[in-house]
Amino acid sequence: MEKDIIKNLMYMAVGYASMNRERIEEFAKELTAKGKMTEEEGKKMIQELIDRSKQVKEDIENKIENVSKEIYNSLHIATKDEMEEIRKRLSAIEEKLK
Repeated sequence: MEKDIIKNLMYMAVGYASMNRERIEEFAKELTAKGKMTEEEGKKMIQELIDRSKQVKEDIENKIENVSKEIYNSLHIATKDEMEEIRKRLSAIEEKLK
């Protein structure tokens, strides 16, 4: 259940970043068309804003990952690696008991 929530948050972050790219390009084109900036300035602005948008996306992903780890830790749910270690130990005990 928590994985679905986290996955949905990740999709929202990606969607937000891509939506911003479209708006950034549209805004720069409008400014260029109105003569408020040159085409070169527009391209530079687009790249700077896209870079910032990517950084924001990465920050959101990192925050979501950290929050998900905190949730799992607070629920005391075993990780996949921990479960594998338990399986190995249980198998070893079963072998000794045979």
